[in-house]
Amino acid sequence: MKADDAHASREVRKVAERAIRRLNVIEYVILGAAAVLALLAGALAALLLQAMGLPFRPTWAVASVAIFVVPAAVAYLRERKLERQKGGRPRADADPEPERGKAWPTRRS
Repeated sequence: MKADDAHASREVRKVAERAIRRLNVIEYVILGAAAVLALLAGALAALLLQAMGLPFRPTWAVASVAIFVVPAAVAYLRERKLERQKGGRPRADADPEPERGKAWPTRRS
């Protein structure tokens, strides 16, 4: 009976690891696509601003970085805010349980 459980556990672990690898690949594909789209949008913005006399390359670089970084920063800050509202993740160096008689530490915003 235990051999069957161990075999089933190994199979579940293999499937989970394969799913994690695939999700990581998808994550990098999406990140790459976002970078390409930011470069294209930056080029379009630079073309439009070139009519106002701004140089193309520096405008393209600044616009591309802004188009890529600003939404990423907003998403990151929103995620941090949600974590704080839920109580946050436990610190890596924190004890898994408080000592007897002591309450769990709380975070204040």
